Amino acid sequence: NLYYSSVDKRDDGLYMTTSRAIGVVGIADNLEDAEKKAEQAIASIQGPVDHRPDIGTQALIEKRIEHMDKIRG
Repeated sequence: NLYYSSVDKRDDGLYMTTSRAIGVVGIADNLEDAEKKAEQAIASIQGPVDHRPDIGTQALIEKRIEHMDKIRG
């Protein structure tokens, strides 16, 4: 699924106007398959796009949980 945020529609296509202009969501029975679907969708996007492949991964989720555990003490 592709969600638009800051996108400008022009005669020759869509243009992202800011960072975080679109969101790509993969939906599957597990996180790994959902991540693969999202990455496949991202691969079809053309143009100068900055992309963080770590977003939505098990490794990043675990890192964030560990960080919150440290904050809580």
